Amino acid sequence: ELFVLERYLLAQLPPADAAAAWLGPLGAPKDFEVGRISIEAKARRGGATPFVTVNSEHQLDESGCDTLYLYVAELGQAPVGTTAAFTITDVARQISELFARDGAALASVEALLLAAGFRWADDYTDYSWVEGKSRFYRVSGEFPRIIAGQLTSGVSAVRYSVSLVACDPFIVSAELVQ
Repeated sequence: ELFVLERYLLAQLPPADAAAAWLGPLGAPKDFEVGRISIEAKARRGGATPFVTVNSEHQLDESGCDTLYLYVAELGQAPVGTTAAFTITDVARQISELFARDGAALASVEALLLAAGFRWADDYTDYSWVEGKSRFYRVSGEFPRIIAGQLTSGVSAVRYSVSLVACDPFIVSAELVQ
């Protein structure tokens, strides 16, 4: 979610609007909503099997959206001494610096980081990461997913995995995500 916020939303929106679009820490069905465009963000270990876990039947359901994207970032645990390594604190610090020019937006982002479980006082140095490939997928049509409105009555709170290989036909350029 932090990569989407930093690299895509802040590149296109004023800080206050970017902060307002980040709904994931608040328990919303999609991580980001900008007008009627939604983004669900997932991170996965690059060396793991090529799947992402979807935590509800609403995350990849495009109901209520004009356009829904799935963003997947691959992360690998960084070997000691890797120069490109980063921690969650590093990313949070970069985001805070980008929001610093708008005090109200910075306060919003700080509250969202807290709601997501991030604490400045915590030590995240044991978890250094390197970034691999990141991709956007357009969720539509035959995209592999569960849709809330198609579940049998009484079924809810579904958690499932989606094969990224099956999602390959839906890859879109990051420039299209606007």
